[in-house]
Amino acid sequence: MNCSCVNNLVRCVPLQCQPLLCSNPVQMPGHCCPRCPGCELDGATLDHGQTVSSPDGCQTCVCA
Repeated sequence: MNCSCVNNLVRCVPLQCQPLLCSNPVQMPGHCCPRCPGCELDGATLDHGQTVSSPDGCQTCVCA
């Protein structure tokens, strides 16, 4: 819900969650809309916290 005060009245409207492209969305604490667990990289699914290095070894990415 997204609530605001308009003319001394509280007005709440439901949030519109974005469509998800994962097959196993999860409801995370503190978030209104479900999220996809893990990350997608070049068609592969990475677990939360997993690190991947770039082919040249100059960059390291962390799934957060």
